[in-house]
Amino acid sequence: MFSNGRGHPQLVEWMAASTSTLAAWVIADMFEALMRANVNADMANPGATVDLPALQQRLPGVIESVRAELDV
Repeated sequence: MFSNGRGHPQLVEWMAASTSTLAAWVIADMFEALMRANVNADMANPGATVDLPALQQRLPGVIESVRAELDV
């Protein structure tokens, strides 16, 4: 999301960042990525635990890749 000087959204683009390796991030349309993953309204939350520190460690690379995509 890009905001103006007042913090109001001017551009919103939904995208998914995924990778099969730790080095290469792939940016794709979020709705296409959700369809490929078979995400739908009938899904139940299994309550699985998540390795939050591992996700937090990868966040800077995701942010960098998404910003580069928005700058195109």
